[in-house]
Amino acid sequence: MTRQLALPIAPPPEPTLENFVPGSNTELLARLRALDAGERGEAVLYLWGEPGCGRSHLLASCARPGLVVVDDVEQLDEAAQVALFNAINAARESGGTVLAAGNAPPAQLPLRED
Repeated sequence: MTRQLALPIAPPPEPTLENFVPGSNTELLARLRALDAGERGEAVLYLWGEPGCGRSHLLASCARPGLVVVDDVEQLDEAAQVALFNAINAARESGGTVLAAGNAPPAQLPLRED
């Protein structure tokens, strides 16, 4: 007689702020929770860190209509960099927010000179 085993195969859970393991960045998590609750703060909130640190998880957990979310900004081509720059300016003028992430601090990103 052959028995079948049920394997616990399921898709991974959707990324949320609740299932993110914050480590030492609890201040960031508090700011993202406030943003998720509709509180506006800075026009640009930029996250950086090494691959695997949870940047994409955090961006996905906060993505919603009206919020501009951009991941891997270090990979943006020239046209996408201009579009991000325009989105940042629009957020500053309208009281919106751009949530972006990359692998390095802003000053170390390979972006256009202007």
